[in-house]
Amino acid sequence: MDKICNAILETKLELLESKKSYQEEISTLYKGTIRTKRIGSNDYFYVETTEKRKPISKYLGKDKSCLPEAIRQLERRKHIKEELKRIELDLKTIEKFQALADKHLEKNKDSLISPPAGSELSSPSTKIQI
Repeated sequence: MDKICNAILETKLELLESKKSYQEEISTLYKGTIRTKRIGSNDYFYVETTEKRKPISKYLGKDKSCLPEAIRQLERRKHIKEELKRIELDLKTIEKFQALADKHLEKNKDSLISPPAGSELSSPSTKIQI
């Protein structure tokens, strides 16, 4: 049972590390949608999002060479969000396993500590000679 508890704990720690790493990475990536604004005969590219219910536009550039990086970041963000959802589900599952393991250990704690009833070791008058 001890091996199982250790495996559960190790898995939980790995998932928490992954979650932290993903959260740090996602904070550096673009958030929103790519929009094109035409002013005169020129196209200008922006990433649009909302913060506190207010639209925010981040200027990407005038030429299309800025688009592949923005698209890559938006796709990476989407992938990371999916991974974070999976990690959250895995953490919930691990919490359930951990609770079951704790319950099992608590239930069997008395049998691990005290000797079986009727044995010589359970008798209070038994003395150990050295």
